[in-house]
Formats: sequence, C-alpha cells, structure tokens
Amino acid sequence: MHSEMIERVVGWTLNGVRQPPFLCTPDSLEDLALGHLLSAGVIDAPTDIAELAVLEGHIMVRTAGSPGQMAYIDERLNRLDPLGGDWRVPISTLKGWADQLLGEESYYGTHRIGLFGPQGAIYREDIGRHNAADKAIGAAARQRWDMARCALGATGRISLEILAKAAAAGIPVLFSKKYPSDLSGEYAQRLGMGIAAHIHSAEPVLSGAVWRFDQG
Repeated sequence: MHSEMIERVVGWTLNGVRQPPFLCTPDSLEDLALGHLLSAGVIDAPTDIAELAVLEGHIMVRTAGSPGQMAYIDERLNRLDPLGGDWRVPISTLKGWADQLLGEESYYGTHRIGLFGPQGAIYREDIGRHNAADKAIGAAARQRWDMARCALGATGRISLEILAKAAAAGIPVLFSKKYPSDLSGEYAQRLGMGIAAHIHSAEPVLSGAVWRFDQG
C-alpha cells in the first residue's frame, strides 16, 4: 500500500476539445473516462467510443458519432426512467460483499467502490468517491457486465452523485457501511433502487425500493 495520499491533475480531451481535468488517483484512467462519459449521459454504450487512449498521463477520447451534452445532476436524474427488472439480493450476501470491499487498499486514504454480481467482483479506488464509482462502472462496461444484476458497494456515504452514477449505469442496489443522504433516499424510491446502509449492523437501514432486498 502506498504510504501517502496520491492525487494528480489529469487532463483529457473529447474529440479534440479540452475538458475540465480530473482530480484523481492516477490509475485505471481508461475506466475513469469511460465511466464518466456513461454516467454523464455523453455516450450510451462503450461501442460509442471510437478511440480511448492514455498517453503520458493524458486521456484522449474520440466518439464514433456526435456525443451527447453533459448535463447537471438534477437534469440527468430527472430524465432517467425507473430501473426495471426484478433482481433481488439477500442481505446476507451484501454483508459478505461488504467484508470483501473492506479489504486491503492499494492506496492510502482513498475511497473504495466495489461492483458485485453473478459475473464476479470489480474493485476500484480513488481519492474522490465519484471517480472510484466511474472507474468501477467503466471497468464493468468494458467487460460487458449485466448491470441490472449488480450491486454497488461504497466505503463512504451514498451521496446523490453516487446514486446518479449507479442509476445511469442501470445498477439497482447500493450498500455502504455509512448512510445515504436524504436526497439519495428520495431518488432511490423514485428510480426503483434499493439502498442498504450501515450494512455491518445487525439490522441494516433499508431505503428506496426495499423490495430489492431478501431479508430471509
């Protein structure tokens, strides 16, 4: 594990146009860029990317067609439809995944995000929890995971930004050792997403679409 908190300013371009840089832990940069574009609604699928390369710490992205416009978080959330599907997950399974998530970090002082489902597990870390979420979502998208049967676990709180990224990716379940914001709970209910907070307690706090959880 690195003994200091590592943060870098990583520049990137989209179709030759400079974008606001990422302030991030400088690993899994391809996953970061892809997850960011997906969660922001700029692209709909990895196949919309014609080229994605990291050269000397700079990310270059070119899309196959005209990209969508990046929108503010409230606009992104309000244009999303409720998540479909009937996927449910036992609380006991989430507790096991939470134990795995709290494994040894690669970096000091980072947020860790895990994606879990029938395909396995993906872990990503970053100094910013939103970056870690984008990295995990980007990695799963590159591997063509079925996001509708996945849960996203966080070592920190479930903020509205984290919920919005999971919703855009089609991930119906979130869990954390901490608590969600009030807005996260409200939007989870509207979007058909379940949140399990304080997951290591004897009785985790459930919100949103609580039917997503099997408590048996």
